[in-house]
Amino acid sequence: MEIKKMFIVPADALVDASASSGFSSVLRPLRELKRYFNPGATPYDAEILFYSDIPLVLGRENVFQFGEYPSQIHAKRVPLNSPYPSCHGTPRATIVRQDEIADILGKVDALLVSTRAGARRDLVVPLARNRGIPVALLDFLDHHANYGAVDIRKDLTHGFEQGRDYDLYFKKDLPRGYAADRIRPLAPVPVRPESFAFPETGKDVDIFYSGRSRAGCQADRGETVELVKTNFQNSFIVEHEGRGNFMSTHEYWQSLARAKMALSPSGKVWDSLRHCEVGLAAGTALIAPRPYVETVGPKLEDGTNVILYDTEFREGKYHLKNPGELVGKIKHILADDASREAIADAWAKDVREGHTVLARSKYIIETMERAFS
Repeated sequence: MEIKKMFIVPADALVDASASSGFSSVLRPLRELKRYFNPGATPYDAEILFYSDIPLVLGRENVFQFGEYPSQIHAKRVPLNSPYPSCHGTPRATIVRQDEIADILGKVDALLVSTRAGARRDLVVPLARNRGIPVALLDFLDHHANYGAVDIRKDLTHGFEQGRDYDLYFKKDLPRGYAADRIRPLAPVPVRPESFAFPETGKDVDIFYSGRSRAGCQADRGETVELVKTNFQNSFIVEHEGRGNFMSTHEYWQSLARAKMALSPSGKVWDSLRHCEVGLAAGTALIAPRPYVETVGPKLEDGTNVILYDTEFREGKYHLKNPGELVGKIKHILADDASREAIADAWAKDVREGHTVLARSKYIIETMERAFS
């Protein structure tokens, strides 16, 4: 099946509900003004990175969207305090109001709907099902309960059922071994390379890491951070409590550019914005946990495009396994600039070819076309 026209229903967190109602909102212009002068007020949600270039692939006139993003998301300029540079520069789709849905459904080939679209999802999906239009759900949630559960399949699709609610299910946090014809992975979170501007600088830091404190994260985050602090003195480690304490965007870019290696441990789950962002910093090699979720290619391969460390699941979380082995790997790579640069260059190539917003958008379209044929 060839998909020429698509209807997208993003997560509630991404859109201004008033823009979908058909009524003008007095508050919307005020919110936009606030975001202009205070970019930190712009809502960010990395779900957008998986599909937001679909209008570039199919054409804006062929992609209909129920719910409108804040205008700052479409701007190419990245604010100084943006924690999600790749969200900026998002192309526009054709915005659909609620009273236009019935007409639009008569024109589209398929739907892509966020599991977190709430009432908008509950409105659109039954109408599409009644018309026989195939539906793909996109699940961006971090599913802690999937790890160590007696029966992972029980909650794998978060209560949504194939045939009733969807024909295809995309899942970011998909435990290894649970991919199927109608359940496909999305990780790692892709990037928009043109949103990044790394300075040209020398490599005077061995390992860089910046991230939130460890509460609620997998155990390997704190364990690897402590390992680096203890064994590699020429490292730059920044831990903070929340977005209000983030480094500025340019400080983050400069720190990545200066580092020979960058640590990207688990957050709440394996997937992290850092994994692919590191690949955009020239000569900076990535240190990350071996994936314990299904991923989209190109794969992370230890010693080829990344330095991977092993984890083990116990006491409800993933812990660092074989810390001495990781220390040895890092020391070996730090002592061999040619090997480090080759690993960094390989990941940079893989990121730019297969882990961009455009590449993931194409992957979603192509996977939908195969599933719906």
